[in-house]
Formats: sequence, structure tokens, C-alpha cells
Amino acid sequence: MSQKLLCSECFSNAGLRIEAAQIGDRNDEPCQNCSSRNGGGLKQEALEQLMTRFFVDGSRSPYLPGVYRIDHSQVGQQHTYSVSFDQTLQRDYELIARRWKALIYNAPSLRMMGYGDPWLEFSDALKALDEKGDRTAVAKAAADILSRCAEARLELGQRVYRIRTNPERIENPLHIDTPPSQVDASRQRSGRFESTDLPVLYTSSDVETALHESRVRLGDEIVLGTLQVSKEQKLVDLDVVKERVEGGLNLNADHHYFLRARLGSQEPIDYRICQMLAVEAKLAGFDGFKFGSFYSILGENHETSVNYALFGFPIKEGRMSLISWNSIRLLKASYDFQFGPLLNTLWQTEP
Repeated sequence: MSQKLLCSECFSNAGLRIEAAQIGDRNDEPCQNCSSRNGGGLKQEALEQLMTRFFVDGSRSPYLPGVYRIDHSQVGQQHTYSVSFDQTLQRDYELIARRWKALIYNAPSLRMMGYGDPWLEFSDALKALDEKGDRTAVAKAAADILSRCAEARLELGQRVYRIRTNPERIENPLHIDTPPSQVDASRQRSGRFESTDLPVLYTSSDVETALHESRVRLGDEIVLGTLQVSKEQKLVDLDVVKERVEGGLNLNADHHYFLRARLGSQEPIDYRICQMLAVEAKLAGFDGFKFGSFYSILGENHETSVNYALFGFPIKEGRMSLISWNSIRLLKASYDFQFGPLLNTLWQTEP
């Protein structure tokens, strides 16, 4: 009897068929299910690989690294279909599950999603600010978060990169500096860290990260400024929360999850929290933030691709100097990707 339990031809969902064809074996054996000899054959090991790649890896949260919304079931749950999918995928899923085992929803704890004690403290502080105009609690909450982060430095002579798209004019170094007015009253929010209280210059450690962060498009006139540190910059490293271990537990873990969620979110409230962190960092004597690029996880150099949010007007203030500016022409863009299931919100982004 053929060892092909299923094959790519058994499935209706287009993405699943493609993934199955890439994983499956090509030979003349007929499929046990559909009798086709043309599809990529899926034996037991290949079925497990397909379940993991398409359903589990394909359910990864786009903004919380390492968090998956679907996981493998445990022994004894083989035929309990607690997970359901849209009409283009449900039958395909059940075909696989009957021959291997079912999947389960994987709801992470609220603290891993960034809604632990630091979130509760900041939420109460924002309520006090909005209702009473009292900034004391916000300042305290922000200072507590910042005190748990590591420090970083931009060393004298170090180079960073700044992109401007479609500028009206580039005539002197100040035109690559922080824009004079970043906050447009007609917009619901400004950037992640700048506000009416604090202008911010965004730079990156390499050109590709700077391009990603600027969301450049074909047809844009792209100007790259290569900047050099003229005065050492003391930064808060938002990606590194110092460990504080007691009884085998890291008491600062919730603060790490809190920052990870805020930096990956597009929600207005999270932008507001980031802006308040920036104001308090400036008051504490820091020159800016160091933080990983959301886009860098797609790059081969993701561990070294970082962003720097520098407070104020670094070029005008003599902290940074312009080495050169250049135009950039985009030559190629390509994507490596994998398919996954269509998932409606399996949990709320806020508790």
C-alpha cells in the first residue's frame, strides 16, 4: 500500500496546496486519499511538518515575537476539533487532523502580551493625567520603566543613517536634521517618540534599515544623509531590560514584555506611552533611545540592525555632523514568505 497518506492535490486551500507541494515527495505512488500520482506526497513525518509550518508557524503574532496563536494538541486530544477555520480551509484541516492529530488554541498569558503590572500602573497613571491633569504618576511610572533598561552609547565618530523622501529642498545640513514641526494637528498621532513636547530625529545603524523604516516607494525621491557622532550620546536601550533574579524568577520580565508590546504596536495609546517615556528620558539626562527595527527581523543582519531616536535637533546642537548626502535609487525588492491560515482575532490586543 502507498505510504502517501495525503498529497497536495487533496487540498482546496491554495496556500496549503503550495506549502504541501513544497514539503511533499514526488514519485509515482498513488495517494491513499485521492489516488492522484501528481501531487506532493505526504507521509506521517511530512504531515507533522506541514501542520507545524502552515498552521503553527503561520499563526505567529505579527508584533509579539515568539507568540503563536495555534499549537499542537497533547496526547488524548487527537480528534477534538476545538480549532476551526474559514470555509476554504476547514475540510483540509480535518483531513490532516484525522491522520495525525488536532490543533488547539494557544492563548498566551496577558503578561507575555505586555499587560502585566507595568501596564496596570501606566493605565492608572494615564487616567490620573486625563481626569485630574496630574502628571506625577505618569512620570513615576515612566521613570520606573526606564530605570530597568540598560544604557547604550553612540560613540564619537560612529556613523548612522537618516532618510528623507521627497524633500522640498536640501541645501544645508540642517535640512537633514529633525524637522522643525513634526506634529500635525490634523493627524491623530505623531511618530512613536516625538510629540509637541519633544522633537526627535530618527536614524538607523545601516542604510537598508533606514529605507525600511522610512517606507520608501518606487517613485519617491530618496535622500540619504550619512551622519557622524560629534559628541558621545547616552541612550536608553529599550531592547535590553536588566535582569533582577530572586528565587529563580526574573522580576523584571514583565517590564520586558511591556516594552516589547509597546514598541511593536500601532495603537494610539501605545504611541502615547512611548512619547511619555521619551519625555522622561530626556528629563533624566538621556540623549535618545536605542531600539530594534520592527523590519529587521526579516533581514540577515537582524541582530545588528537597530534604530536610534535622538532627542532635540542633534545636527543644529552640534551632537551630530553631516558627512555626506546622496540620492538612492531602488533597484530590486523581493520577498521570502510562507502561507498560513486566515485568523480572526483569537484574543484581544488589550485585556
